[in-house]
Amino acid sequence: MFASLRGCRFGIARFGLSVIIPSNGLHSVSRSVFKITSIASKYRRYSGIAGSIRPYTQRTPSVLLRSAVRFASTASKTEVKKAGEKTVVLGSSAIGLSPKEKELAMKLGWEEFLTLRKKQRRISIVSSVIGTLIAMGIAWVWVASKEIDPTETIFGLDAFTVYIGGIMCVGVIGYLLGPPLIGDTVFNLTHRGIMSSYRIKQKMFLKHVRKMRVDASRQSMNIPVPDYYGEKIGSLNDYRQWLRDCNEYRRKAKEFL
Repeated sequence: MFASLRGCRFGIARFGLSVIIPSNGLHSVSRSVFKITSIASKYRRYSGIAGSIRPYTQRTPSVLLRSAVRFASTASKTEVKKAGEKTVVLGSSAIGLSPKEKELAMKLGWEEFLTLRKKQRRISIVSSVIGTLIAMGIAWVWVASKEIDPTETIFGLDAFTVYIGGIMCVGVIGYLLGPPLIGDTVFNLTHRGIMSSYRIKQKMFLKHVRKMRVDASRQSMNIPVPDYYGEKIGSLNDYRQWLRDCNEYRRKAKEFL
């Protein structure tokens, strides 16, 4: 392999080229070549890697120069991408978190956050049912305490029909008020120690969902929107599946245009 690399160097010198590469690009090239050497030593695939490098000695000087410059630029872009990935994980530059918020967000991992989010959703569903039953029970007690004249009409309708409709409307109100009044209260009390970190993670997660979700204006009977608000994401596997569903939606929407 090193003979092949020396061949590349001598091949450039044989054609009499004076190649000037910026220091940062040369550093990226040397570091990338060192990574290739390390991988070759680890997996003992000298012949395969040497075979992939050897054809560079047989190319023309212009092609060889372009390949070297392209290789250096690719290595630099990879480093920038890796730095960007770290920034996304921390989330400080993405949403402008303060140092204190950044520290709180790092205390709670994404897997744990998604598990808590799934638990909160289940508590909200149960609290909706409880709120509905409580509201309808209170409305029924109030209706039962009134004396109803069978011949009496309300807005031209039978009194029993109006009262039953009123009980159902009160049940809907209880269903809507159950999660914020009962579910969130129970969840906050049972997880008081991590609520600050959880709220920051929730803010980061919702911002990411808004960025990655699909355009709902292209939906149809054959192309349903895949969980527009990300409510069903309860683990990293669910998140990956959600991304795949979003990509599938975009592909189908593009084909049916």
